[in-house]
Amino acid sequence: LFYGDRTGMSASSTFNGTADSLLTGAIYFPKQQVNYLGNFSGNGGCTRVVANTIQWSGNSTISQDCSSLGVPNIPAARSVALSE
Repeated sequence: LFYGDRTGMSASSTFNGTADSLLTGAIYFPKQQVNYLGNFSGNGGCTRVVANTIQWSGNSTISQDCSSLGVPNIPAARSVALSE
């Protein structure tokens, strides 16, 4: 779906506002930050996010239900940490 240079400089990519999107594919920004801000909704698709960091803000949601495509779900993280 979206990709950034894996050897490129740090930057950020933002999904923002009140948007209902059906995303099926990968969001690949391995050296960048991906931001989900506002009321972004990416439910109902099969989305994989690869990023250096991911920031969630507001009421943003995203779905990773890929079972209908025969792709196993990615297990949830075992731990989450806050940083400043």
